[in-house]
Amino acid sequence: MSEVGFGRREVWANADRSLVLDFQMDRAGIRRIALRGELRTACARIAARGLPYAVAISPRRTGAFSKSFEIMFGHTWVAGMRRVAVRLANTDPGAAAIEFGSHHERVNRFGRDISYNLGGHHTLRRTLAFLSRVNLGTPTVR
Repeated sequence: MSEVGFGRREVWANADRSLVLDFQMDRAGIRRIALRGELRTACARIAARGLPYAVAISPRRTGAFSKSFEIMFGHTWVAGMRRVAVRLANTDPGAAAIEFGSHHERVNRFGRDISYNLGGHHTLRRTLAFLSRVNLGTPTVR
């Protein structure tokens, strides 16, 4: 039996040489790891790598959207446990319409209904895809 940072595990071999792993999660240990400053720093480093990319690919019609990216710090809840959270967000009032697109309907001067979609730019989704392709190194949390 061995103690690990987030639980206790026991490994043994069966008669047919297959290994059996018994793991009992230590919620207090996970809480200690999930709320540490080192984890916040590692997440902030990843968000900081994504910030220039998001600014570079963002639309520049007025420039307000590309200037409104921020790295936000806080906490979130995952599986009933509190964890550090670092978010790359855009605080522009029109950010949702730019990110996801918008649908417009109106009546033209001839009384006809006009419906059109403005497709989303998906800046944050594309930034997340970029970060998943980039080698960010292996974070070490002790």
